Amino acid sequence: MAHPALVDGVPGALITVGGRPVVVLAFTVENGAVTAISVLTAPARLAQIVPSWVA
Repeated sequence: MAHPALVDGVPGALITVGGRPVVVLAFTVENGAVTAISVLTAPARLAQIVPSWVA
């Protein structure tokens, strides 16, 4: 399931599977177009930044 999110102040998404966070995406937007996508999948790092209510 995809959840809209702000990631360091930019548009993003939190992807969960079975209620557990598996991916955080951050989108760089310039002139109305996505120009870059940053992806975070490290479980230990996700545990540090994703709110506990998600899991």
